[in-house]
Amino acid sequence: MGDVSLLSLVLTRASGVHVERAVMLKSPPGLYWICVIPEHEAYWRCFKEEHPLWEQIALRHNAVVFSACPEFHTKRDLVGWLGEVLDLPKGIRTLLQICERTYYNGRCLDVM
Repeated sequence: MGDVSLLSLVLTRASGVHVERAVMLKSPPGLYWICVIPEHEAYWRCFKEEHPLWEQIALRHNAVVFSACPEFHTKRDLVGWLGEVLDLPKGIRTLLQICERTYYNGRCLDVM
């Protein structure tokens, strides 16, 4: 098994569904979201069932699009939403903010 990201571990634990890989993406309109591999839509369906307050919390964090998963104007809002829904400790939220790379059109936006 290759490297497993913190985000992948957090999302697997959140739903009980195995996440092979999870990546933060920034779409061309500039919105941040999480792509879950291998079953993106199925994963988010399970996540929403497990965490019924996900939408209410997403709106508090300025979510704007609700396709398979919510999308946010900033990475901070995305991580804040995930942290609140899953009641993640502050340390994990901080690690997700600084350690998880964000990709746009196949290019990493974060300079480490």
